[in-house]
Amino acid sequence: MPWIISNGKSYVEIIGNNQMITTAYIDRAHTFNNKKTAEKYCSLLPKAMKNLKAEEFQRFHSHHPMPERNTGDRPAEGGAGD
Repeated sequence: MPWIISNGKSYVEIIGNNQMITTAYIDRAHTFNNKKTAEKYCSLLPKAMKNLKAEEFQRFHSHHPMPERNTGDRPAEGGAGD
């Protein structure tokens, strides 16, 4: 079962050089193969991110719907001529 690191509002995404950042989008969250690895990464989080915890993805996802992304279908606010 996959695991993610989250606080219910933010998720951990791992980018180049194993740098961990937070994202609001669950589809960008890094998934871990097991709880032990997710907990190890939790222990490496900087102090400002210590409110994030390892959670089982399947159980978490069923209780927290994925936020909608702005896909560019709507016009940008404050366009030319405003």
